[in-house]
Amino acid sequence: MPLGNNGAPPAIREQFVPRANAEHLSVYFHQMRALLNAGVGLIVALDEMARNGPNGALRNASLTMKQQLNQGRRWSEAMRAYPALFPPMVTSLIAAGEESGNLVGICGQLSEFADQEYQMQQLYTRETWYPKVLLFFSTVVIPLPISIVFFGTPFSLGFREQALFFGGIWAAWYGASWIWPVTSRGKPRLVMDRWKLQLPIVKDIARGFAVAKVWRVLGTLYGAGVSLPAALRIAANGCGNTAFAQSLLTVAPRLEQGETLSSTLTATGEFPAGALTLLQAGEQSGDLDKTLAHSVRFLEMDAKTKLFQATKTIAYVLYLLVAFKIAVQVIQFWTGTSLHIGG
Repeated sequence: MPLGNNGAPPAIREQFVPRANAEHLSVYFHQMRALLNAGVGLIVALDEMARNGPNGALRNASLTMKQQLNQGRRWSEAMRAYPALFPPMVTSLIAAGEESGNLVGICGQLSEFADQEYQMQQLYTRETWYPKVLLFFSTVVIPLPISIVFFGTPFSLGFREQALFFGGIWAAWYGASWIWPVTSRGKPRLVMDRWKLQLPIVKDIARGFAVAKVWRVLGTLYGAGVSLPAALRIAANGCGNTAFAQSLLTVAPRLEQGETLSSTLTATGEFPAGALTLLQAGEQSGDLDKTLAHSVRFLEMDAKTKLFQATKTIAYVLYLLVAFKIAVQVIQFWTGTSLHIGG
């Protein structure tokens, strides 16, 4: 089963490819599932998405993919020309769906993946909007100056300096979040992902969602008839963390040597004991696919709970920082004193 990148058409220059957000991808695969489930052929479905897809990037990609399918390519192969739109996990799952004849089910799963990611983004936006509004008002609407004496050196931050400073931070963060996922490769990405698995607060969220993704992909692929070694490698590449994926790929050969999935995953030291116990019970009962599908709900719920708690903490810290900034501005406005740092 050709699940790797061999034979893929040359990739378009990633950094210049318009992308789709999680909401667009959820709608896209939901529409593809509905069309395929209604008996529409894949080429006709892509033609429909080329005209009525959720955003311009997906419409253009659908048109090109339709043309490549007319030339005899598979959908998964055509997808690999758009790594900024369809990451490796998506193309691998689509390839598995083509091989098993279950594209309808795979499109449904991909729609759920994207919808969950969109919900997480919305959660972060909801919980952090208030400190962002306060920061905007204190910097742009009521731009009171800030005077700081930093180790004996005085600084004055007026409207222009504050706008440039906070605007620069926002632009750098936004630019990095846009470019990093499709341009980071090799060691830099590995180092960053290792940090995510070690930093307080962040590590629990990163590991929780990586585990949940691996569980869901394993259940989807195993139910589609993909062998466990192949399914584990695909799940590793789609877990969203290269350091976590490296741990999985290191132990993957154990499955080919006859070890059970539960003992193989235990060897990584990355999975919670409760999930592994359920997995072992599923192996013993012969209902591994049902066990994976059932336990993934608990894993995803746990990951969402951790994200919610972390987001609340981040929002609270942001609120305190912004409140401190406003307090300093107001006090300095009325008293004319400077904030002394060091010295």
